[in-house]
Amino acid sequence: MFGFVEPLEGEADAKLPKASKTVLYILATLSSFGIFIGLNRLTGGGTGFPSIGYGEIRITDYLWGLALTLAGAALGAVFLAFEKLSHLLLGLVKNVVIRCAIGGLALGGIGTLLPLTMFSSEHQIEEILENGACLGVFTLLLIAVTKLFLTSVCISSGLKGGHFFPVIFSGIAAGSALSIIIGIDSGFCMAAVTAALLGSTIRKPVAVTLLLLILFPWQLAPVMLGAAALGAFFDIPGFFAEKSK
Repeated sequence: MFGFVEPLEGEADAKLPKASKTVLYILATLSSFGIFIGLNRLTGGGTGFPSIGYGEIRITDYLWGLALTLAGAALGAVFLAFEKLSHLLLGLVKNVVIRCAIGGLALGGIGTLLPLTMFSSEHQIEEILENGACLGVFTLLLIAVTKLFLTSVCISSGLKGGHFFPVIFSGIAAGSALSIIIGIDSGFCMAAVTAALLGSTIRKPVAVTLLLLILFPWQLAPVMLGAAALGAFFDIPGFFAEKSK
C-alpha cells in the first residue's frame, strides 16, 4: 500500500489510475499480504523487522505529542541540511571512484566509533529497543544525528542504498532519548518522532503512516498520521527544500 500511495500523495500532476487498475492493485496487495500472514502462521516466521510495542498511554502524554512532532520536524530539517551540503560538496569531486572512496572512508571511520550507525539499520533498531536506556540520552541523540549525516554522505557519494530505514532508525533513536527525558511510553515517543521526521522530509503523511506500520502497531496509526501531517505542514527553508523535491 505504501508503494501504491507514495507516488500519488501530494503530487499536483499525479493522476489516479483507472478504477479497474485501482481495484486490481488493492486486491493484489491484500491477497499478497494475506498469503504472507498465512505462511508466517504456518512456518512460525516473522516480517524480518523488529516489532515495536507500546505500554500505557495517558491523556496527558498526548500533550507531549506536539513537542515530539517539533523534535522530529527539527531532525528532518537537519537531515535536509546534511543532504544539501553533502550534495554540494561531494558534487565538486568529479571522479566517481574518489567520491565513493570519500563516502566509504566517512562510513568506516565514523562507524568504528559508533557501530550502530552502520548498515541499513533494521538490526540496529533491535539494539536500540533492547539497550536504549543503557546507552543514555546523549549517545542516543548523537547516534540519531550522526546516522542522518552518514546517510546523506553515502547517498551523495554514490554508494548504493536508500534513506527510508536509516532515517527511521534515527527517529527511533531520538524518540528513545526523548522518552527517557520526558518519562513517558517509549513506543509512543518513537512513533511520533519518527513519523514527524519522515513527514517533514517526504511530506506524504499517509504514505509515511503506511510505511511505519511495518514496525509499529496499528493502534498508533492515528498518532503517526497526526505527527506526519504536522511534520509535513511545517515549512522547510527553501535552501533545504529544493534538494528534497
